Order: sequence, then structure tokens, then C-alpha cells
Amino acid sequence: MRILLEAEPFGFGPAAMIRRVYDELSRTCKAISFLGIRHTADLFHYVELEYLHNFSEYPADDCLVPILRTYDLVVTAMDWRIARLCADAGISVIMLDALGWYWRPFPQGVERLSLYIVQDFIGVKERLSTELAGNRTVMVPPMVTIQVPSCERNFYLLDVGGLSNPYLSHQTIIQFAQLCGLATSGYSTFPWHRLGNALVSEGAKSYGFRTVSPGEAAGLLSGCRVAVLTGGLGNIFDVASFRSIPAVFLPPFDDSQGQQLRLLKDRGLLDAWVDWQDIGFDPIDYWADQPSVMQEIVSNTQSLATDDRLKAAFVDRITAAALAVEGQESRLCKLLDQYESGGIAAASHAICLWIQIHST
Repeated sequence: MRILLEAEPFGFGPAAMIRRVYDELSRTCKAISFLGIRHTADLFHYVELEYLHNFSEYPADDCLVPILRTYDLVVTAMDWRIARLCADAGISVIMLDALGWYWRPFPQGVERLSLYIVQDFIGVKERLSTELAGNRTVMVPPMVTIQVPSCERNFYLLDVGGLSNPYLSHQTIIQFAQLCGLATSGYSTFPWHRLGNALVSEGAKSYGFRTVSPGEAAGLLSGCRVAVLTGGLGNIFDVASFRSIPAVFLPPFDDSQGQQLRLLKDRGLLDAWVDWQDIGFDPIDYWADQPSVMQEIVSNTQSLATDDRLKAAFVDRITAAALAVEGQESRLCKLLDQYESGGIAAASHAICLWIQIHST
């Protein structure tokens, strides 16, 4: 069976998720290709694939469908456009979704998926039981495994993978990453490792940003004294998996990041979060309609890139937050006490079981 993997080109979480699933599937499945759009191919340039389709922008449907038709199964991380194209064309498609808690309602076309694998989080179990129960839906734990942190913690970590946002210009994303680099440069008792996608690694290379695999990122996270990160459940669960890494979360870059962080803060599960309002902007209602939330974030990011007063406030708040949490016990560890871990293995097992059933 020829398999095509793909990830929604919005943020870095979907790409990291599908790369972890690839690592599991490739143990038993050899005919695996990847469809990269924008930054999503950054994690697939040096892995063994049958073929890497790589597009700098999202292709038109009439370009995508002929590619999709050449595969027996498409596995997508949160890209509902790809899922609907596959369903329309009669192509088997499996959806990996970390946003089951977010959708109101579930996206159109969910009932046509060959398999819907949804990650557990606040409210997911309840929603599935009332709105989407069925044998084509599988709920898995958070897609991380419990990790043992390094005994030696002799550096800090900045991870801005969640800056990827199609509403923002490349220039604005790079400017924000540079500002994050500046904010962490003044806090230098120990050295910093700084991670981002290829755009950030090239545009902000003076601060030493680089792109690494999820496994390498986990290795760095295990040895850091403090992690400063963009939001998103990937980063949230990664920090929680080490159970003792204090974390500072950056201002949200989309509505779901803001909702996640607010839910966690209200439950006392965050060490520190520097929100937009903390550096001088009006509070954002992250549950408002997505276009208006995104426009506020775009406006804030553009203002921050050019306003020296706001820049100074941002640097001061990040530095103060990192100083405040260093040496503290991580609050996020309690998250996995409730939702457990091992979701990548569970999701990969569900995919392999589907392949086994439909290959005979």
C-alpha cells in the first residue's frame, strides 16, 4: 500500500505530529511519501521517503488531486482541505487531529473520513461521546511519551516553531523571532539554544536559530533549565512530558493557542505566560471569530516590530518571567496525570490496523 503523509501548513504542530507518526509507521511501512506545503517539509528533507512533493505555496485543487490519486491512503495532520479533496475523489484518508476540543461544530466532512484519530484534551471525551461516537473515530492520549530529564541542565531553550502563520508576512515573523532572540540574549547565565522553522533559521540566524527533528528538540528540552516557547498543544505536551521543566509561553499567534493557554491558566497549570495584554496591548478575546482574532494578532505583531517602547516591554517581561520560573517545579506535569501519554504509538497502531484490514 502506497501511503502519502501531509500536514496542515498552519503553525508547526501538525508537521511535528506527522513526523513523529512517520517515525513509527516507517518501521513497518516502506512506501511512504510526504506532501510538503510551505514550511511543513522542513522536517522531512533528510528522511527516507519514496518521494517528497514540496510546494512553496498551497497548490490549487486541480494540482493536488492528481497527486493524491496516485496513493492508496492519505494520512493528514489536521488539514481538512486535503481530507475533503480525498473524500470527494474516493481516496481513503485518515485524519490526525489535535483540535478535537476546539471545533464548534466538528468540521464538515468528518463523517466521510476513513478514520478520525483525535487527541485527548479538555472536553474531547465528552464531545466525542455526544457528537461523534462511532467505529471510525479513535481517541488517543496526548501524542507524547513520558520523558526523563537530563541530570545536567546547563542551558536555556527558546522554541518559536509556532510562529508559522499564513496571516503574517515572512518579514513580520522574522522580526518577531529576532525580538525573541534579543529578549533571551540578555538572560545569559547559561547559553541558549534557539529553534525555529527554516524561515526563522535563515532570517534570524544571527541569534543562532536552527531547525531540528522532534527527537532532537526533545533531547534539548530534556537538558534545559527554562524553556521559552510559542503556544500550541505540541509544545504544551512536550514540556509536560518531562514533568520538571519550567516554561514561559510567548504571546499566542492564533486563536487556538490563546484558548489553550487560557484554559490551562484558569486551571493553575502554567508556570508563566506573557500575553499580548502584558506588554501593552488591549486584551484579546480568543473565543471571538477567528478572522477578527487573527487580525488583532497581526496588528499587534506588526506594531511590536516597529515600536521601541513595546519592544522594551516585551524584552523586560520575557526576561522577568524566565528569571521567576527558573528552579521551580513545572505545573504542566499535572496535565498528563489526567490525560496520560503515548498517543503517537496509539495513533500509529490505529493506522497500521486500518492498513492491515484494508490490504486483505
